[in-house]
Amino acid sequence: MDNWFSIVPFIIAVVIAMLTRQVLVGLMLGLLIGSFSLQPGIASTLSKMSDYILTAIGDRGNLRIIVFFTFSGALLE
Repeated sequence: MDNWFSIVPFIIAVVIAMLTRQVLVGLMLGLLIGSFSLQPGIASTLSKMSDYILTAIGDRGNLRIIVFFTFSGALLE
């Protein structure tokens, strides 16, 4: 991935999160675009994306943060 293109998934995630007011949707879309930029193709993109998600959930600290923000977002809506 080129250096300038590495910021595109972040920008898309932030814009989608602000437009839809759903952070998880923006994060998933940003992750999907970032995974596609690393490994083009539907199967390889989804495989890379699932690897990132499972690695993040596998860490106990990350899982606590994900659960906290999910419940916080549910309370705010």
